[in-house]
Amino acid sequence: GSTSRGLVPSAGWLAVNDWKGTRPYDSNPWILNPPGGVVANTNNRLTDAPFPDHLSFDWGDAHRILRAERLLSARRIHTRDSFVGIQTDTVSEAARTLLPLIGCCRRAGSTRATASSASRPTPSPRPRARSCR
Repeated sequence: GSTSRGLVPSAGWLAVNDWKGTRPYDSNPWILNPPGGVVANTNNRLTDAPFPDHLSFDWGDAHRILRAERLLSARRIHTRDSFVGIQTDTVSEAARTLLPLIGCCRRAGSTRATASSASRPTPSPRPRARSCR
């Protein structure tokens, strides 16, 4: 098969890159009745469970799914307009995490920030930097 495994475009005219068949539908990854009652995806990995075949090299970052989950849980009943609002939302959870760290560094005259929240997104609306140096 193709050695690029979809990481880069492959020469579609070469037989080595032909599809090798299909997977049975029932073998696809799936999720049923998640703990929060909602299934959402922003190109993020849904589960850490092993899967026998390669699915992707790249998964969406956690900030996007955190924002989608926050918007979905903000109301009990959704409408067409609320879903349009979620789909077109432009708030960046990454910016909410990083901008306080950048501001802390600017005030401290440093180019380096350290914070426990810098390594992974936090669900709090306005994460605060713990220290700057």
